[in-house]
Amino acid sequence: MDVPVETFTAFKAAFAKGRYFNVHVRNRYPFRLVT
Repeated sequence: MDVPVETFTAFKAAFAKGRYFNVHVRNRYPFRLVT
């Protein structure tokens, strides 16, 4: 995908992944829900 490696790595390390996603990923990169 188009998310930079640094952003992905920080997301994996984040304690609050939902908060990190909302602040750093949502509305900046395309995403889709995985079920």
